[in-house]
Amino acid sequence: MSPIGRVFLVLNLALAGGFVFFAGTYLQRDDDFKSKFEAEKKQHNLDNESKDKLISSEKDKYNISQQANNGLQTKSTLLEVKLKEANDANTRLQARLDDMQAFVRKVESYNSKIDSTMATLVANGEASQKMAIASQKAKDDMETRMNKALAELADAKNTIANQTKGLGDRDATIAMRDQTIREKDVLLDIVNARYPGIWTTLTPLVTGSVSAVGASGKLVTIDLKSGSENLKVGHTFALFSTRDGYKGEARVTEIDGGKKYAFARLTLDKGKKIESGDSASTDLSRAGGN
Repeated sequence: MSPIGRVFLVLNLALAGGFVFFAGTYLQRDDDFKSKFEAEKKQHNLDNESKDKLISSEKDKYNISQQANNGLQTKSTLLEVKLKEANDANTRLQARLDDMQAFVRKVESYNSKIDSTMATLVANGEASQKMAIASQKAKDDMETRMNKALAELADAKNTIANQTKGLGDRDATIAMRDQTIREKDVLLDIVNARYPGIWTTLTPLVTGSVSAVGASGKLVTIDLKSGSENLKVGHTFALFSTRDGYKGEARVTEIDGGKKYAFARLTLDKGKKIESGDSASTDLSRAGGN
C-alpha cells in the first residue's frame, strides 16, 4: 500500500473511532436523560397525588366547618328569637307592674280618706246617735247592699287565694285593700241611710278661694281663709262664683302643714269652667250644692 493510502486509512480509522466515541457519549447522555425524566415524572405524579389528597382533605374540612357554621347560625337565630320574646314578656310584665303600683297608690289614697272619715264619725258618735233614724225602706236597701257587698268580699277572698305565685303577694295586698274599702263603703252607706245630713253636720265651716287649677281641670288649689284649723282630708268644698253660680264640688286630698292652702280633686262637675278667684266653701247648702 502506498503512503497516501496508509494516510487515508489512518484518517478513516480516526474518524470511525471519533464517531463511535461521540455516538456512545450521546447515547449514554440520552439514556441518562430518559432515566431522569422518568424519575422526575414519577415524582411529579406522586406530588400531584399528594396535593390532590391534601386538597380533598381540605375540602372535607371546609364542608365540615361550613356545616358547623350553619348550625351555629341557626342556633344564633333561635337565641335572638328567644331573646326578643323574653324582652317582649319583660315589657308586658313591667307595664302590668306599673299599673298595679298606680292602683296601690290609689287604694292607699282611698284608705287615707276613709280612715279620716271614720275617725270623724267615731269622734262625733254621741251626736250621730241623736239624729233621726231613716225609713224602714232605706234600712232594708242598706241591708241588701251590705249583703251584696259581703258576697263581693267573699269573691275577693277567693280571688286572693287563686293569685299566681309571681304576683300573688302584690295582688293579695291590693285585694285586701279593696276589701277594706268595700267594708268601709258599706259602713258609710249605712251611716248615710240612718243619719241623713251627717256629713254636713260633721264638716266644719271653712271658706277660701281657688288660686290655681290643673291643666286637666280636675285638680284645684284652694287658699284657706277661715275655719281652716278644723279642715281634714276628705272634706268637700263647693265651688261657685257670683257670675256663674254653683260650679261643682271638690274633695280635699292634701293640706299643707300650716293649713294655709289645700289641694282638692273635682268630684262633681256642673259643666262650668273652674277658674282662679272662684269662691270655695264647705257649706254645700249655702253654695247651691244641695
